[in-house]
Amino acid sequence: NKDLFNALSYVNKKYNLKAEESIDEMHNTYKLIETNTYNFPKNITNNKAINLAKKHIKELYSCRYNISGYETFNAESKVLIKDSIAQGVDYNVINEKKAIVEHFKGKNKEFVIQGSRTSKDSYIFENLADDKIIAKSIIQESGVNVPKSIVLTADMNDKDIEEIMEPLYNAKLVVKPRSTNYGTGITVFAEPTNKTNILKAIKYAFKFDNNVLIEEYVKGMEYRFLVIDGKCLSVCNRRPASVVGDGKSTIMELINAKNKEDWHALTGCPVKKDKPVQEYLKMQGLNFNSVIESGKRIFLRTNSNCSTGGESVDYTEIMPNKFKEVAEKAAASFKAKICGVDIIIEDLKKDTYAVIEINDNPGFSINEWSYEGTGEKIGIAILKLLKLI
Repeated sequence: NKDLFNALSYVNKKYNLKAEESIDEMHNTYKLIETNTYNFPKNITNNKAINLAKKHIKELYSCRYNISGYETFNAESKVLIKDSIAQGVDYNVINEKKAIVEHFKGKNKEFVIQGSRTSKDSYIFENLADDKIIAKSIIQESGVNVPKSIVLTADMNDKDIEEIMEPLYNAKLVVKPRSTNYGTGITVFAEPTNKTNILKAIKYAFKFDNNVLIEEYVKGMEYRFLVIDGKCLSVCNRRPASVVGDGKSTIMELINAKNKEDWHALTGCPVKKDKPVQEYLKMQGLNFNSVIESGKRIFLRTNSNCSTGGESVDYTEIMPNKFKEVAEKAAASFKAKICGVDIIIEDLKKDTYAVIEINDNPGFSINEWSYEGTGEKIGIAILKLLKLI
């Protein structure tokens, strides 16, 4: 329809929108029309075309993250495919189960696994990053602050472990398996706790690895810094899994409702209802059947991983450059091209911080599509890194 084409072209030019980069931009066009902040030129008078444009934009926005035929893909693969389509880059799904996709333009082609594993990063980086002890050592050697820690091994008997841990009873600690991801097996004691709880957390962590890391607890908020090709492009705070009361629903009902939200479904990060959640609720005098007063937020666990139901809040514009430079320095110590750097910061105005982890396969969908905030175009940056655009 000529009138429709002229209308969209006019809006695109007038407001300098780049609809080819994101369907979100098209939604912005719709909002301009809907709020009557945009007046069409006199030569564009076909209201039927405008209404059709509104209808199509609504439909597109409601399924903006879907890739037809590949619903089982992880969110990061969807990001890259979506941006490839928008940028005129062809793609070919090699293995849907393993999320292996070939992206190509002209003679240039790149294989990408899970949306972030590419030929630009080495296999060595992947293995170093997966070992939390080695990774911390490399980061520390680069002059970046990391929490103090000790290692327990599976061949230690209970007496050995108790002797090593005795000075740390009633301390604030983080107990984590040496090489797991997505918050698996981690217990955070943000407040001093007793011997029984600490030994229980250690036993739990040993279920996932033969080595367990005991780390000092660092007070502050945890932020995920996403570094692409040496540059920090995005920062988000990962808020621990939580629910907000309405005065009538139980915590279980609130969790079930939250798991039906588009964001949690899109990122594949439902709020878990596991034993650590039950234990943490118990510490607060609550359980799954408790009803929370309207407007009150209840946290369900101490770790902030989105994989266990946490939510991302975009801090890219708020975060001081000094901390972005710390993330870039940590990434450079591995010569990493695509990575996530997790940093705990108590006060953004001060210089104190602690890098707690580096991720070789970061779930960057939480940066692209933040739960709160605008998010950043990470997929575009990766396509540029791969020299496909």
